[in-house]
Amino acid sequence: MKAGMEINEFVAEIHRLDQTKLDIVTPTDELSYAVGENVERLWVKTPDAGSDLFELTPSAAEQVSERCGIPKVYRDRMLLDVPDLMMTNVNRWFRAKPERRLVRILDGKARAFLSDRYARIDHVDVLRAIEAPLQRLQNELGARVESAQLTEKKMFVKIVVPGIEAEITQGDVVQAGFVISNSETGHGAFTVQQMLFRLVCLNGMIRGETLRKTHVGARITDDGYVWSDDTREADDRVTLLAARDVVTAAVDETRFLALVARMRETTETADTAEPIKTIERLAKTHGLTESEGQLVLSCFVRDAGLNGLNQYGLVNAVTAASQRVPDYGRATELEALGGQLLDANWNQLRGDAWTRAGVN
Repeated sequence: MKAGMEINEFVAEIHRLDQTKLDIVTPTDELSYAVGENVERLWVKTPDAGSDLFELTPSAAEQVSERCGIPKVYRDRMLLDVPDLMMTNVNRWFRAKPERRLVRILDGKARAFLSDRYARIDHVDVLRAIEAPLQRLQNELGARVESAQLTEKKMFVKIVVPGIEAEITQGDVVQAGFVISNSETGHGAFTVQQMLFRLVCLNGMIRGETLRKTHVGARITDDGYVWSDDTREADDRVTLLAARDVVTAAVDETRFLALVARMRETTETADTAEPIKTIERLAKTHGLTESEGQLVLSCFVRDAGLNGLNQYGLVNAVTAASQRVPDYGRATELEALGGQLLDANWNQLRGDAWTRAGVN
């Protein structure tokens, strides 16, 4: 599993964000977009009846373009060659089709450009909701935070529960766990997912979704520009109270043993005779980059003596490769891909179906 922030630093940063962030709901015809020195900015009216210029984060800038219907290829070309045209386009659409948008601001930057129906489930709310069940799991089953990270788009908390464990094969021990993820900027739902943690290599494999809550709520109707916290409390309270139960369900022993049983089945699959082609097929069908495919192949071959060149070996090669991917969010996606591969058509990946069809 990819290492994240030190836990005290992580918690402190979550609370700092909560104290310093600012949310403003504003009509787009009162916004102004500007580009200069390769930086995109947004003029926004502030609660004191003034206005301020905020640099757009890369993800927020993409949200502005998407909302204005500007394709990425055209956006990139305008920013590179004629930034004035980009500025004209965005401001024209802000005024031609005015609508209310939620601008989320932090540390002097506009970090999100969202619908006024965006339901805020913020990171600090999630931590508060899971505090009690996590403390209980820690006391009863030794639960611990194995990895936690904040990225521009998401928060991740990965919990391992040593009190629930089993062997896949003799000496190959896995422990139960779960992953909590959330976005404050419109880049994903609030989710809790089941996870297996493999002790022999410290790999984490994410499997399915135990809870998914999208960030869509009632339209904001408050007077003025600042979204009152009262508008979201009722809906969030229901969601976050449910999260407490879901955290416990994520480490349910019956669910855990069912996942272990499926993992054991993959150890019985036949080895591939062509590991390079197997990884090429995996990369093609699951959208791996060339460098990611090379990482997976390296882990697949390196650990063949431990895991085999079979479906079990492939699952573990993907999760092992995730530790070497620079971006934490992408590493987490590869851990989830490991879980998806439990249901993959192994004969097709190893080449049986391709060979019968005359495809090499």
